[in-house]
Amino acid sequence: MNINNDLLKFSEFLDFYRDEYGKPSYEISLPQPEDEYEEDVELIPLVESDYIMLDFDSMCKDADFYPKKTLDECNRPSTVDAIYYRFLNENQLELSLVEFKSFDFDWDKDADYNASLNKVLNKLEELELDSRTQKGVERLNSIRDSYGNTIEFSLRLKPYESLFVVLPKLYEEYCELKNISNEDKLNLFNLFQGDLCIIKLFIVGRKNDDLNKAYLGKLGSLLEKQYARLDYVNVLTYHDFRECFPNEFDSITILLDMVDKDKDTIKSLNKH
Repeated sequence: MNINNDLLKFSEFLDFYRDEYGKPSYEISLPQPEDEYEEDVELIPLVESDYIMLDFDSMCKDADFYPKKTLDECNRPSTVDAIYYRFLNENQLELSLVEFKSFDFDWDKDADYNASLNKVLNKLEELELDSRTQKGVERLNSIRDSYGNTIEFSLRLKPYESLFVVLPKLYEEYCELKNISNEDKLNLFNLFQGDLCIIKLFIVGRKNDDLNKAYLGKLGSLLEKQYARLDYVNVLTYHDFRECFPNEFDSITILLDMVDKDKDTIKSLNKH
């Protein structure tokens, strides 16, 4: 079997992290406490699947390059929650990015993380303010309108930074640890842009029982437009971006497990 050498190198790079960071999907999907006072709150996994993926957030946070300062002191990379790969054939690998979000897909601006700011600004608009305070309110409105919904903005950043900031940084640390020479190193940017690697993105959110159809909500249409940018550089097409509910994701991973066990599957994170 003549497997593409670049793909083999990339798969070995991800395999290196499997023993420490390979975790069941349900464990990775556990919501993170907002602060230390919520650590005793019972956390419920978003999905039930035990399919093994790489806990990408943890890989990033434990890396040497990752800032060890607080959020107030520095900007941290925005990463997806999980990644996994599988070979489609000897010359093509599928790399999937997975983001678990504990919100309903039918969100609106008054029900998202900007709700508190919206309420404050709406209240201030009802008051008679001096000119200096009024300019401050206008500035806050401008910031809110420029950055839009925080959920959307966060999800827009995650695939970009995961692919083009965090993975290259992790790869550099891996190469240093393994004494891989510059001549033998991969150019991940070229790999992600070429035909050898197909990038897929899954965003898993809660199902709202009041919805009549599985695929509804503003989030889908907004993100499709944003991820079209990755299509411009031949990284991710709209065909490779998908929203899904927990039960759909669980079904997908059942199929992936079957594929892993198929004799024709060359290699995956869960099959060596």
